Amino acid sequence: MRIAVFDFDGTLTSKDTFLEFIKFSRGIGRLLIGLIWLSPVILLYKMGIMNNGKAKERVFRYFFKGMALGDFNKICGGFSDGIDKIIQTDALKALRSHQESGDIVIIISASVENWIEPWASMN
Repeated sequence: MRIAVFDFDGTLTSKDTFLEFIKFSRGIGRLLIGLIWLSPVILLYKMGIMNNGKAKERVFRYFFKGMALGDFNKICGGFSDGIDKIIQTDALKALRSHQESGDIVIIISASVENWIEPWASMN
């Protein structure tokens, strides 16, 4: 038995799921308005003054502050189809090959596990 480790965003998927999830859950219009509102945070991140984790935290708080965890998890569960649209076919094939071989498969990510876990449990 082997252990196979896959990075989620940009390896299993063709792009980062963070903005894709916000677009899915809040809509493109609200995403664009939010990004305009959050442009100082994005600028500080791009300039290297704010780290990625802190910037994502601020963006996440803007879009989801006050949402009940149960409601958030329902949205996350519905996002699996969105993930399927951006999944890398070759990477998924490799992941499934490891599963079929009985290997332990681990998915790592800096993204929120609430939308990764429902997808991973179906795959």
